[in-house]
Amino acid sequence: MKQPIKPQLNLINHARRGAMLVQIAIMMIGFMLAITFSIDSAQMQLTQTEMNTATEAAAKAIAGTLADTQDLELAIIRGQELAASNQVNGNPLNLETSDIQFGRTAELGSGRLKFEPAKTPYNSVSVQGKHNFEPPVGSSPLIFSRIFGAVVLAPKSSATATYVERDIVLVVDRSEAMSDEDLRAVKQAIESFSSVLSTTAPHERVGLVSYSQQASADVDLTDQFPEISNAINCLEIGGSANVTQGMLAAERILKQSHQRSWIQPIMIVIANGVSKTRTDPKALAASLGADGIQVMTVTCGANTDQNEMQRIAELGNGRHFHAEHGADLEPVFQRLANSLSTMMTQPMGKTSPGNLKNQTSKRHH
Repeated sequence: MKQPIKPQLNLINHARRGAMLVQIAIMMIGFMLAITFSIDSAQMQLTQTEMNTATEAAAKAIAGTLADTQDLELAIIRGQELAASNQVNGNPLNLETSDIQFGRTAELGSGRLKFEPAKTPYNSVSVQGKHNFEPPVGSSPLIFSRIFGAVVLAPKSSATATYVERDIVLVVDRSEAMSDEDLRAVKQAIESFSSVLSTTAPHERVGLVSYSQQASADVDLTDQFPEISNAINCLEIGGSANVTQGMLAAERILKQSHQRSWIQPIMIVIANGVSKTRTDPKALAASLGADGIQVMTVTCGANTDQNEMQRIAELGNGRHFHAEHGADLEPVFQRLANSLSTMMTQPMGKTSPGNLKNQTSKRHH
């Protein structure tokens, strides 16, 4: 007689159900841990972003105030006030005087910027945003971090701001390569360029040089931008293009301001054809760049030597812009004006496991 197998099947079914419950429980724990970690990650990123924003805002405020007043103490106070007005995880960012370092930023040949602490004359400030109190300002209680014995996130950030006013000389092609329509397009583009500059905080000046075979200094550096437009209306087209002569004339104007602190001399060379000159403008551009004068170039139309003008810009530590048609010059000059930002901030704040501080023992005191 065969033994009944039903009880054995019941035991197997119970075992399977038990195994499934264990698996479900493990999956639920993993799911909850994943959710908790996601919440902590979002909190960490938000807090770090707030710290970066507050630190950068303070650096910009200090640099701007110093440029306007040359008063270090007032600049520090202004930066501390602005930092405190920014919330980091619901708390104001409090900066100590020791968190603020003045110095000078110089542009390297590669276009990168290097900050040198304590170097004069000052044109930059470096700000270290971090916690200064117990519990730390901006400290964030985390859920998942308690597993590792760390219960707060103490974000840190640093930012270097450089305040630069600019003296700009526009070098306009008036050779036979230009037409009346081209000249009108250049004028409209320069008016748009001036309009953008007028909305920026610093006091900027613009001059005008025009060139064909020879060059002329048409407008000295001025903050009265309509003078530039009026001078362009008086330009007469003719002759071959000698861009080197135009750059030399612009250099003479910019030398007037080159030794003043907080001033970045820039020339913007506009070409509508191929330059015909025995003197290599690339050698002049390299010399200008080495002397601290930045060279930007703008070409228009299909007949321009874009490669030549791009190389001139590279040697002059500047940028090259191109417009296919005269109508495209206005947006190009708007981009150019916007690229000449007066505040250069280099944020370096990062969230890292090293920012997790174990404060458990201190809380028990």
